Amino acid sequence: MGVYLTGIALNGRKGLLVRLLSPFVHTSLWFTVLVEFYEHVTSKLRLSFFIKAALFAALILAGIFFLPTIIQMTGDRRFTEYQFDMAQSSSFLGFMWWFILGTLFFIGRKRNNISDLGTYGILFYLASYFFLDFGARVFENFVPLILVSMLNSTKDFKVLFGCLMFFYGLVAWYFRGGLVF
Repeated sequence: MGVYLTGIALNGRKGLLVRLLSPFVHTSLWFTVLVEFYEHVTSKLRLSFFIKAALFAALILAGIFFLPTIIQMTGDRRFTEYQFDMAQSSSFLGFMWWFILGTLFFIGRKRNNISDLGTYGILFYLASYFFLDFGARVFENFVPLILVSMLNSTKDFKVLFGCLMFFYGLVAWYFRGGLVF
């Protein structure tokens, strides 16, 4: 993710080249690059953000439906390890947490490219939460973008969002066993 963030920090063609090379570090970054491409194309079409987000959610759900076929056709060696059915072990609490946090993020964000990518990341996570066992690993690539976007927002939103993220980390840490010596 550091390579991708470096590409965002660089301007022009150098930044684009670094972002395009980042998926060769880890394959989950392909999705981040594809989301950035989607944002670029839909911005050229001058669609409103609501239309872009609704279209993105529809494409994600369609992609999830066809993903087993696509992965099998590409010959991914991990095909047999993936589960493409309704996740029985996933809790509704994580979904509700990111739904609430995503709503706050959408309301409090400043409109720019990074916050748009963060919003798409949250939409992907919510759309794939019950259907993909590796959706959280892909979503992890968007969390730094969400945090960077949060730093560009108003002071009140920074404090609220930062406290909620801290609380989320504290609760997750506690339920994983806390300090283990």
